[in-house]
Amino acid sequence: MVEDNKNKGLFLGIAAATALVGAALLYHFVFADEADEEGGAAGSLAADLEAENLHVVKKGPNGATLDPQYMCKLLNFVTTSGRKRREADRKEALDARRAAFKADNW
Repeated sequence: MVEDNKNKGLFLGIAAATALVGAALLYHFVFADEADEEGGAAGSLAADLEAENLHVVKKGPNGATLDPQYMCKLLNFVTTSGRKRREADRKEALDARRAAFKADNW
């Protein structure tokens, strides 16, 4: 039955992307600070989504799935905004690793 499906790769890709977004949301809800939940980050996230024209969810032709172009733009937005948000932490960790390497403390 699965072998007859010609869109198997597409369905697997959509399932993987959906799992990735779901895991990111779950991580945020579990490990979010209380200060983040009080609207500071949520307000800027809504503004960022609106600036990228992603605040309105676009459905596919059948109405049950997301539009593929919208999904790609949303995944790209999540990736780039996550990198920007964690840039300071990444730089701090990199500096600590370099200092430990130079001190032969590894």
